[in-house]
Amino acid sequence: MRLNKTLSALCAAVMALGSFGYELPAVTVTAANACGCTESNCENWDKESGQCGCGCNDKAALRAELLYTDNDRSVATNDGSTFETIPTYVDLNGSGTYSITLDAKKLYPDVDDISIEGSEIFLIDIPHMYEGGYDVYGNKDDDGFFDENGNIWTCESVREPLYPDFKMTVDSITIDGRPLDFDPSKFRTGNLVPTMSKYRLEIFNFFEESFEDPALDVYDISGNTLVVTFTVSGLEKRRCICESGQSAEDHGLFTDNNLKYRTKEEIIDYVNDHWIYTDRTGTFSPDYMTVEPVYDGGYREGEISLGSQVFGINALNSARFVAGLDEVKLNAEYGKAAQAAAHCNAAVGQMTHTPAQDEDVPDDVYELGYKGAGSSNLGTNYSSIAQAVLFGWLEDADNTNVDRVGHRRWALNPAMAETGFGRAGRYTAMYAHDRTNSNAGYTVAWPAPNMPVEFFGVAASTSARGYYPVWSLSKNTAFTDKATVTLTRKSDGRQWNLSTSGSDGELYVSNENMGQRGCLIFRPSDIKSYSSGDSFNVLVKDGTYKLTYDVDFFSLAESGAGVQPTNTERDKYKITRNHAPDNTAPAFVSVLFEGTVTDTLYTAMDEFRIPYSIPGGKCTVTVSCENYVTRKYETEVKHSNLTEDPGISINLTGDISGDGKITSTDLLKAKSHIKGVTVLEGYELDCADADANGKVNSADLLKLKAHMKGVTPLW
Repeated sequence: MRLNKTLSALCAAVMALGSFGYELPAVTVTAANACGCTESNCENWDKESGQCGCGCNDKAALRAELLYTDNDRSVATNDGSTFETIPTYVDLNGSGTYSITLDAKKLYPDVDDISIEGSEIFLIDIPHMYEGGYDVYGNKDDDGFFDENGNIWTCESVREPLYPDFKMTVDSITIDGRPLDFDPSKFRTGNLVPTMSKYRLEIFNFFEESFEDPALDVYDISGNTLVVTFTVSGLEKRRCICESGQSAEDHGLFTDNNLKYRTKEEIIDYVNDHWIYTDRTGTFSPDYMTVEPVYDGGYREGEISLGSQVFGINALNSARFVAGLDEVKLNAEYGKAAQAAAHCNAAVGQMTHTPAQDEDVPDDVYELGYKGAGSSNLGTNYSSIAQAVLFGWLEDADNTNVDRVGHRRWALNPAMAETGFGRAGRYTAMYAHDRTNSNAGYTVAWPAPNMPVEFFGVAASTSARGYYPVWSLSKNTAFTDKATVTLTRKSDGRQWNLSTSGSDGELYVSNENMGQRGCLIFRPSDIKSYSSGDSFNVLVKDGTYKLTYDVDFFSLAESGAGVQPTNTERDKYKITRNHAPDNTAPAFVSVLFEGTVTDTLYTAMDEFRIPYSIPGGKCTVTVSCENYVTRKYETEVKHSNLTEDPGISINLTGDISGDGKITSTDLLKAKSHIKGVTVLEGYELDCADADANGKVNSADLLKLKAHMKGVTPLW
């Protein structure tokens, strides 16, 4: 037993601080009982006995500990309890704001010229935030690696949080009173060392991922006194872990509150408000480009049109809404990176996250494209971004992706807040590595509890390659290879028991950081498709983790949502040009959608339609034409026939009355405005402004007269 405990301690020490080469001393913490339940936080509290109904009470004291070493390791705290007289820790008495101070001269009073120079390790640990670390009597083992059953945790152990609502944010970092800049989105947080029951906030670690993209300039840390101020919340609610090896879920107390539910009605309303194409068997309208790329025998990067981007973001957000996640927005810089990635793939004719540089691609575009390709979901042979999202990246059912469904996990990453799309030739890209959404703790089930069959019913590639739809459940903590799934069909009670060792289908465990860390992927045998009305129960077990939820399939089409309208069912606007018969210049139409994004959408002689890729909502339509006065029209895009065609009429420059010519009537209107008798407004004022300087005066009147006399025609 002692040998096993020693190996566990060594394993944990190595994982905690990389290749430091020494073992940290045990942390001193006051601990009472195994589960930490009180009357205020235990759902199974027994008032007569004054204890949790599971047989335990009280909770362990908590402290936050600063682990720090500078560049040459001359200043090192090892762990927060090493210096009891000059502590580099702070006791946590509940939610609130705290500070930890590292004073090099006080810690090492006998060392001359001691100072902090840079950093190799910069961590804050809070022990006893996860299951484990106690024996069955509630006493902490010396090594700290016993679980509540007295069993020793191994390096592969997975711990569940004891404080499900816990959050920690760093407010400031100072060195000798000087504030240091830092990017909190680059901190690594959570149970980063599975053999320890610690919550870790990793600011910088030379031996871990934060080394490659640090949250702060470690060389800017130079001085004597380092102070970290932080805020914690959620310490009032602690999950109950019961004695004798029983956890709270065995008493029906545990639920995964991070799995969000959308109702069928909410999903239908969302899809109707954010129109997307959902007919899997139909033909997608292809993406169109504002600037066509050139990537073979020349160079032009190209630019995907706004309409195609909006179509793609609607598809992505519809899926995220179904999964209970926050929307994402278009980010112009991410769009440039994704477009460069697609272009670099097209230039070499290969879909790859590490494209080689084609001789025609400039260095700056290649550098951006290489970075973008490594940070994006990539696709090929999809007719549009929207098709790649819905029936490519979200499916991930083929043999090269099914064991990790990485594209799906990136698309449904709760931490993502922004994205961008790119397209060149047959290659598509979606920037996927944004992590700026603070609501990152969701559990994600796909299919979701209420699931449109159009998103999951039949894999698009089924008939060609036999890849059938695959289920997944992902969360921020890892799964073990002992995880199991029981899938029960409600209509007949049929069950599929799934595990990594085989059984009634496939089950894969992926703990790679693809959006979220842990993911279970499972596919029951002999189910090739799903239909509206199908209903299943999912039961997931993995050690002390248990989650059960229902999945009910329904059809958007049957509900009248998400069905492609025909051309006659889309808003149509007639353009009336008030002109002489020989003036046939084309009219250019652009749309400013919801005041945020704009795009040139259509060129026509007498009418235009707003493309299907633009969602429903308010927009400003602008019609411009050579020799005509540009006109704006406020409207609302719909997805059904208009009862009336509003029409947009445009006038020639100077034609205030709109009769296709400049006459004495127009001169009188302009004179009356100049004298202040009858003031022109709106489009009439624009038409009278012959020199287009934003005002109507005698200069415009002279231009109108010159046109009438044929001296200097305006058009």
